Amino acid sequence: MADDLKNQFETQLRQLELAAARSTNSCLVAQYIALTDDRVQTLFLKKLTDGNVFNGISCLSGIGIPEYKRVYFDFDCPSGTICLIKPAFLVVVNIVDVTVVSIIDPYIPTADFDDAAAINATGGVSLEIDINTRWTGSEWRVKVKVKIKVSGLGSGTVSLPEVCLGADGVCSRVNSGGGDVRAEAEVCWRDTQICAEVTGKIKLFGKWYEKTATKCVVI
Repeated sequence: MADDLKNQFETQLRQLELAAARSTNSCLVAQYIALTDDRVQTLFLKKLTDGNVFNGISCLSGIGIPEYKRVYFDFDCPSGTICLIKPAFLVVVNIVDVTVVSIIDPYIPTADFDDAAAINATGGVSLEIDINTRWTGSEWRVKVKVKIKVSGLGSGTVSLPEVCLGADGVCSRVNSGGGDVRAEAEVCWRDTQICAEVTGKIKLFGKWYEKTATKCVVI
């Protein structure tokens, strides 16, 4: 049975590939990208071999990063059984990079898996801070670049304007301005270090995620 299902799947995947190649429908393209991922294939076939009832694939709407598509695999529990959690799953696809960003299994719409407050509170947001310094002979010139990552949802990068620090103990505040990826920082010259306390924000699927962190480099 497993071999038969796999053969059927491979036949359907080839048909989907041809349809996606001729289509300008981003959802169809996202479905194909999702189903070419080994992890998604394994999960999809396991759902079938477990007897779950497959109802189809669709894309969920939502405001967020334009190149991200949320592909919903709709499964019901096996016929004649009782299960409290619907065995559907969701795959987040980047249609520009042609990659699978994350797999959410099970996906429960009423659970708000992408709830900003919950992810912020549980440490699902992280910052990668890159500090570049340059001594001009009279002052330090500092550039800060920030990558904001939200576990299971996506990431974004933003660069802050250059700041000038002319004396030990001096601090300067800087921000990136508007947009779906934002950051602000207080950059300080502290003896033998340049430190940046950064707050990064990113908007994904219509919700804001935020993280504050500090990084220092030796000068």
